[in-house]
Amino acid sequence: MSKVQLRDLIDTNYPFENYPENMRLLKYLTVLMLLASAKCVFSQSVYPSDTVSLATNNIHLNLINGGYFLDHRNGQLPLRIKEGDVVIPGIKALSLWMIGMDAGYNIRGKAQKGFGMDTTSFVPGPLLSIPNEINLSNNFNRFWRSSAYDIGVFRGDYYDNQVFDNPIPESILGWPATGNPFFEGVHGFELPENEFGYAPFFDKNGDSVYNPEDGDYPCIAGDEGVWWVFNDHSELNPEGFPFNLGLEIKAEASTHDLPGVLGNTVFFHFSFMNKNLFSLKNLQIGLFVDGLLGCSTNNRVASLPEEDIFIIYNAVPDDEFCESEISFPENPGVIAVKTIYPPLLEDGSFSPMKSFMYLRPEGDTIMPLGARWPENAWESYQYLNSSWRDGSHLYLGGNGYQLGTEIADHAFDGTLLPGGTDLWYDEQINSPVGIMGYEGVQLHPGEANRVAFAISWIEGEFDITNESDKARVVDSMFQTYLYYFEGGDFYYNPHFCVQPIILNEQAPEVQSDLVVYPNPANSVVNVILKRGNEVINSIELFDPIGRSVLKRKNIDKRHLELEGNDLPAGIYFLKIATSKGKTHVSSLSFQH
Repeated sequence: MSKVQLRDLIDTNYPFENYPENMRLLKYLTVLMLLASAKCVFSQSVYPSDTVSLATNNIHLNLINGGYFLDHRNGQLPLRIKEGDVVIPGIKALSLWMIGMDAGYNIRGKAQKGFGMDTTSFVPGPLLSIPNEINLSNNFNRFWRSSAYDIGVFRGDYYDNQVFDNPIPESILGWPATGNPFFEGVHGFELPENEFGYAPFFDKNGDSVYNPEDGDYPCIAGDEGVWWVFNDHSELNPEGFPFNLGLEIKAEASTHDLPGVLGNTVFFHFSFMNKNLFSLKNLQIGLFVDGLLGCSTNNRVASLPEEDIFIIYNAVPDDEFCESEISFPENPGVIAVKTIYPPLLEDGSFSPMKSFMYLRPEGDTIMPLGARWPENAWESYQYLNSSWRDGSHLYLGGNGYQLGTEIADHAFDGTLLPGGTDLWYDEQINSPVGIMGYEGVQLHPGEANRVAFAISWIEGEFDITNESDKARVVDSMFQTYLYYFEGGDFYYNPHFCVQPIILNEQAPEVQSDLVVYPNPANSVVNVILKRGNEVINSIELFDPIGRSVLKRKNIDKRHLELEGNDLPAGIYFLKIATSKGKTHVSSLSFQH
């Protein structure tokens, strides 16, 4: 880095005028050390290449390490749908867009949309300043997989007598969680210290250290899950951003072997931490999705912003034959993308879906020049702010580009058009790409935030103008939301897991409203809701391998006594439904 570049970086990103002279010097030296060490670590970075497949349900997924997380290589279709004996394309590109400003209002970000491995915006591994760890990226160029089956076998072996009678599954023994004493023996390298932590885990004894011999095991959100970590300190910057964000991102993907929409869903969860010495202002998170639902010439997108949903659908009920592509024989259905956990704002509220923009296929020349694919940092930034790449705002109606008098924030959202007869949808544009953007958040040094998406294929006939069809999509995606938050996999519930640090997060209700004592209990445990205007409607108790062992309904009390004399000693999980329609979960144990 030249002297001019270094001076510019420090002058614009580290305003020291309000600091004493000694603090100014200290921060200056710290910045230099971090920049030097980061260069040492990542000058020999390994770019994402490790892949993994998930095929637990009807969604077949090929993942590649990094933030552009669908593997397109070797002609593969990254996200496919299994319809009978045929595997049909669904999505061909999926990536996180993350764009923000520093204190000097320099734009920083990643907005990957290309396919080439030489254009990746991310590198594997945590963002650590360890000068001698030149193999850090190579070590983390991998996925860690676990399954409900392995966890069930593990718990069944351990929780009956607190002794292992069989070997611990390798997916549990080598899980990349903080403090794992077996990690190096399984993977051949030591897990570096990281204040952000690593993969989430169930911590049986509450010591915040992962040790399978203590009964700890991975926290995954489905029947099968994978975890990986990456950062944006890439030497390549194909989108033209002048600076990296300095973010470390931990990712999880999970699938469920269940009937209905959950058997057609994949969940993605990302937590991201600011590892700079300066704050990131107006950090906007977006999701870029390039759909391929049957014949590409029939693909359309639409948005349901009040539901945090956008959809990819096929404009014809019977997808006709198309050359070089696999078509649906009939009823292509829709692919719905729902944000089930938006980023958190500083006041603890969820960031709203700020924008939804669309693009025609890359290289297309039908749209005006100012509304084509972004080619640099500022053009990408526009697309997260309801604007086209030339800076003009999205307008209501038609193709949304420089038409009409009323500006819009969400393309093809079904708004009633002027004249009062037609709704705004894509009638002929062929728009397979959707870009969903959220209100910006501020991320101070050492702070973290998160975002989670559900991507589902919803079967059956679909007409964008049919309100009942849209209602079916909304209802289906609400099921994914409930499953994720209200205890579907509730013995893997995040309330019980040691997670990466997330600041400014709303406290789980179980911590503020529910009291369970004594815990452990000899025979009787008290369950109390602290809010006076809310009562317990029903409870259900699960054993360590997820079997329901006790149910009670129509309770209508704030205080309930549970007797455990007839239950074997051990750990259990309690699920409570309240009169306010809320769900609380808690672990408890009986000692006889």
